Amino acid sequence: MPMRRNAALRLNPALTVMLNGLEDTPYGDEFRQNAVTLSTELLTQPRPEPRAVLAPFLWVLERASGAGLPLTAAGYLKPADARELGALLPAMREYPWSGAREIDAHPVLAFRENLRDVGLVRRYKGTLRLTRRGRECAANPDQLWRHLADTLIGDWATFDGQGAATILVYAGTTERTVRMTRIARILDAHGWRTEGGGTLDDRNVYPVWNRLWSVLAAVGTPDREAPDDEFLPRIPGSAARALIRDALFEIVTDVEEPDTGVALKRGGYRPIR
Repeated sequence: MPMRRNAALRLNPALTVMLNGLEDTPYGDEFRQNAVTLSTELLTQPRPEPRAVLAPFLWVLERASGAGLPLTAAGYLKPADARELGALLPAMREYPWSGAREIDAHPVLAFRENLRDVGLVRRYKGTLRLTRRGRECAANPDQLWRHLADTLIGDWATFDGQGAATILVYAGTTERTVRMTRIARILDAHGWRTEGGGTLDDRNVYPVWNRLWSVLAAVGTPDREAPDDEFLPRIPGSAARALIRDALFEIVTDVEEPDTGVALKRGGYRPIR
């Protein structure tokens, strides 16, 4: 049997939990196949050049260096800066915003707040300043890419973390907008419930998707689809899909194996067949 180099993959713990929990549900086979597709693409498709696809992130980090990026008294970007950042965000290309204030430009505000939430910037004396991690990432776009991938899912043990992993598995493998109603059904099948013990619906999942999209929409250029019942279809572009794969999987080593296909591994590195 011919030999080839296969990679051992470490899965994000949230993905491991979802794979295990969905195994005996109607969604198990579909979810697993989507995960296998993503792992195969990780090993066969090139990663984009981070500097070329992370322009909005680098814009903020560069301007927040040194003395920092001045904010208004209310803590928002000044109008000129908000407009300049908005011009770099694909989500703003069709957004009904005049560019007057950041508070009126939800994609800009959500994007900047996410940079704070993942520890790249902080407010200090009326300015937006870099954190230590932010300085490291500003100097090294490859490290910025890795940090975004590492923080995209968040706490794996929470509803948000496992919801994020579930959304990413579908967003990274579909050519159409992911329906949050379906994601809610999958998480419901996994065992998640509302605080009152009720079944989940799309309202429980959209906050997670909104957070993810504030990052994914700013990576490269999102793909488009024919207009439907949503104002702006959310379809990650090729660069954002690469980030999704790096958030879900990490290549830990190369191993010589018989040519039996890519071995997707989880937990204690038990292969998924």
